[in-house]
Amino acid sequence: MRRFDRRSFERKGLNKLLSKDERLLLENLNDLRMESLRMSIKEIADMVLPEEY
Repeated sequence: MRRFDRRSFERKGLNKLLSKDERLLLENLNDLRMESLRMSIKEIADMVLPEEY
């Protein structure tokens, strides 16, 4: 009988979330490029990067 490998399950979920974020960024890349012409780097970083407390 096989056991449930929780570590692999958690890693798979984390990788899935990261790939989803990357895919969303690639879809919005053109929009970010256009906005980067009007905004400063700090404002763009605040939009793109998640806030960490």
